[in-house]
Amino acid sequence: MGGLSALGTAKLEVQALAMPEVPCRGDVFHALQTIQSLATFLENRAYGTIGVVANLARKKAQLKWRGQPLRDVAVKLGHANRKQSRAVALADDVATLLAWLREDVLSLAGPDHATRRELFDFIVAELQFRESLCSHRIGPVVRALANQRDDLLASAAGLDRDLEVLAAEFQIATETAREVLNVAQLAPENPSRWRREVTLRSQLGSRHPHWLEMLGYERFSRN
Repeated sequence: MGGLSALGTAKLEVQALAMPEVPCRGDVFHALQTIQSLATFLENRAYGTIGVVANLARKKAQLKWRGQPLRDVAVKLGHANRKQSRAVALADDVATLLAWLREDVLSLAGPDHATRRELFDFIVAELQFRESLCSHRIGPVVRALANQRDDLLASAAGLDRDLEVLAAEFQIATETAREVLNVAQLAPENPSRWRREVTLRSQLGSRHPHWLEMLGYERFSRN
């Protein structure tokens, strides 16, 4: 949890530095913390079912070696295997949804506000679809995210407006301005960063260095 807290705080601080006119509305950290807690709970539960299956499998092997009846333990093992499969699948699905929320929806780099909203609604719908599999933990997360959507995405709408203003000022496409911001967020070792930077240079020409300065490229950079 400490790592997640640092991630959320750092992201909001960087956004405030680079785009001071975009308000950091919406408690992004707590939204991520809420679903991270769910993901951690489901992961631990899945590991628990794996342990049960392993213990029953060992017990079955011991009974077989001793020539004792296997029917009862075999039935239990079958039930445990099915429970394990469901638990592991659910934990994997929620972990994937968390990654999408963190990296594609609530991150500074990413698509426009409308696309983020669609992705957000999709994530909430997918969680709701799985609610019956762990209603006491998934249900509250679904309701919390649904109720906070507009607040959580408000800064993305503000970022859109700022990029539109800057793009108009320098007479380039808004999506080109967004790409400058998105590329700046890529890790130096990311294999796509160099290729995307080359494309940006060809699109921006002599304006390239100035655009990096305007968007706080060095401050955004992970170098």
